[in-house]
Amino acid sequence: MEVQSPLKNDGGRKKVIEDEKERGASRHLNLQEVDGQHSYPRKRKSKVASTATLTPGLDLPPGAMLALVPPPPGTMNVLSLNCRGCGRPEAVQEIHQLVVEKKPAVVFLMETRMGEEKALGLARRLGFQNAIVVKSEGLSGGLMLMWHGNVMVAELTKSRSHIDVILSCDHLKISHWRLTGFYGEPRWERRRESWYLLRFLRAQSSDPWLCLGDFNEVLAMEEQMGANEREMWQVTAFQDVVNDCALTDLGFHGLPYTWDNRQEGGRNVKVRLDRALGDNKFMELLGGSEVFHLPTTESDHAGLLVEVRHQEPGAQTRRRRHKPFRYENMWKTRGDYHEFVNRTWDPGPGSANLSTVANALSALQGSFKSWDRDIFGSVTKKVKELRAKLEEERRHTLYRGPTDRERSIMAQLTEVLAREEVMAKQRSRITWLREGDRKTEFFQAKAKPRSKTNRIKLLMDVDGHVFTDQEDLERLTGDFYQRLFSAQDELLPDLVCKHVPRKVTPVMCELLGAPFSEQEVEEALFCMAPNKAPGVDGFNAGFFQTHWDLIKGAILHGRDVLARGLIKRVGPRNISIWEDNWIPGVRPLKPLVRMPRTTVERVRDLFISGTRVWNEAVVFGSFMVLEVAEVLKIKPSTLIEEDLAPVMRPAPAKAKWEKPSPGWFKINTDAGFDRESNSGSAGVVIRNEAGLVAGGSARWIENVPDTLTAEAMAAREGLELVVELGLDRVILEVDCQELSKLLLSQNSISSCIEGLCFDIIELGKMFSEFCIRWVRRDANSVANFCASIVSPTDRCHFWFDNVPGWLVVLADAHCNLAMNQ
Repeated sequence: MEVQSPLKNDGGRKKVIEDEKERGASRHLNLQEVDGQHSYPRKRKSKVASTATLTPGLDLPPGAMLALVPPPPGTMNVLSLNCRGCGRPEAVQEIHQLVVEKKPAVVFLMETRMGEEKALGLARRLGFQNAIVVKSEGLSGGLMLMWHGNVMVAELTKSRSHIDVILSCDHLKISHWRLTGFYGEPRWERRRESWYLLRFLRAQSSDPWLCLGDFNEVLAMEEQMGANEREMWQVTAFQDVVNDCALTDLGFHGLPYTWDNRQEGGRNVKVRLDRALGDNKFMELLGGSEVFHLPTTESDHAGLLVEVRHQEPGAQTRRRRHKPFRYENMWKTRGDYHEFVNRTWDPGPGSANLSTVANALSALQGSFKSWDRDIFGSVTKKVKELRAKLEEERRHTLYRGPTDRERSIMAQLTEVLAREEVMAKQRSRITWLREGDRKTEFFQAKAKPRSKTNRIKLLMDVDGHVFTDQEDLERLTGDFYQRLFSAQDELLPDLVCKHVPRKVTPVMCELLGAPFSEQEVEEALFCMAPNKAPGVDGFNAGFFQTHWDLIKGAILHGRDVLARGLIKRVGPRNISIWEDNWIPGVRPLKPLVRMPRTTVERVRDLFISGTRVWNEAVVFGSFMVLEVAEVLKIKPSTLIEEDLAPVMRPAPAKAKWEKPSPGWFKINTDAGFDRESNSGSAGVVIRNEAGLVAGGSARWIENVPDTLTAEAMAAREGLELVVELGLDRVILEVDCQELSKLLLSQNSISSCIEGLCFDIIELGKMFSEFCIRWVRRDANSVANFCASIVSPTDRCHFWFDNVPGWLVVLADAHCNLAMNQ
């Protein structure tokens, strides 16, 4: 990408300057307040004093297109802070907290007091891939501009007082704009040099311009509260340069000052030194931008957050994901923690075993959630609350020093941030630092890359198709490991064992097979790092180490379970056939539908009475044919009374098919694909507004190159059936995200299934009303089942006048009856 400079020659510069003079109008500078925001109208415009040549071209850093911190649609956050030194862990922790909470795409830091190498290391710890650094001069100064990969940045100029860049971001409907991080001269006798620099920067480009930072000056006398009133000539000099550069103050939300000397009594001074200024083009194109003052504790300056946007933000709704239970080591820092656990722990009557401890852990999960929410409280929310209280308290102390309440709030905030350090360490999995070392920013820097590394965003199947939907990712992962750990058909174990040398000797076998002693179990537990990943129950090794005396008896009981061969059991006697996950060979690990006239409720009812042998007559009468085969593959345990209840992860909520609006018909299609034979299958189900099946089909397809083609062929066949039925208002639902995106694309379709997509769109034009939707696989399960019943020997089924009973039952079981009633 290349951005050409509009100021490549002197004539261009003169034209820009003349245009600005023609647009200017003489105005008096006075303070206005509109809707709780302060702003300053421009006074007059004068000729720009200096000019310079802008080097054209945009230098993109590696990975510039990776969007790691997605801002809200149409918004880009920019954070500015005079941090007064970044060498202290407390300062870095506070900056990191602001970055996590406000999610800025660009951060400008002043007074870093760091060399270039340390500054770049700080940027990496804060999670930024790119940075421009101006190193400090001795123990003062230092600037740094950091940005994420979803922002493209071209450096223009920099000095010890500024960093000037061109930005481009897909989140804003503007090709590029200009950002200048500015730091005004702290000494008043040299402040005119800053104003000369600002006029010089104004002449460098006519792009929309945002200039923000610590200007070390005020635009009105009212912006300073307390002692040491400023000289009027200093204020006037700043007013003049703002008007000469045609800049407008963006105003602010929050406290009316950004710097506090934190002195006592009459010596206290509070001033608004930090601000954001925009030129005419910026206000015209990005006039919806807002500025927020963020109170801090480590720096005497407030942070400046600029939300750059085109218009006022609308209400945003996000679907919250279910958060699984996770034990937090920081809970132990509260004084009444051990009393709460001892009071809540209830393994029930009788001797402790794995079943009772599993039930007790499950009950403790719910108690911990309530205790964390009602008593311990969210660390993140507590930090926000304390920051809000600190801001409110400081609002009432504009003309005096910190009060006792303000100091108390700051102490509480420090304590809560220490808890955050423990939480951050647990997520980082770092084991060689202890709590209290004030290394939260290090822990966070370790946890963030781990989270990004562990998050799977997309997967590619064997046919080269890319999937991003969570359900598809789970399916592909399961299929991959199923193939990986399945034995090859031609494998001969006896032949392999004959030629592979034996490594485990009989003595070693005897040692490995010996019963575990209590000392061995305890040593193994306490060798684990407390912060390691928890099990499926959410409890990590730190919990079991802390409460070993409480649960030791039940855990040691597991030694006998291992000796009896727990691997052979089908599950506990109280497993529900229809609710629990217990059939490993089917998805979603339970029967797809309950057959009519079925009376069995528990797995134990499927055995011949008094034995552990499957009652095949009951099994065949209770499940579909495909499920019967998987059930009979399960090996029951040899004991009836010794079954143990596993700690099972709850099944995710299933999506169900939803009925269309009155007068509409909904057609669901799905396909299967066999890569080895290049063949597949198509399933179609047509239902009306009441959820009743109006027709359907299942057909075997030959010469299919890939899954996407099979899905498109199934969709086309479904529409052809609807046309034959003479239906008028139709909704086509598919669970293939790639196909739905191709069909809904406004651009011309150019893919390997272009012809099929064209056919589908043309068929859709034959209806008076037609729409295409993507649905989750759970909501498309009936069509999926129809596609699975055909084979090369049983190739085709069509159902119109005589819909089979099993299809009616299956469709009814997977219909969301609460919809559209």
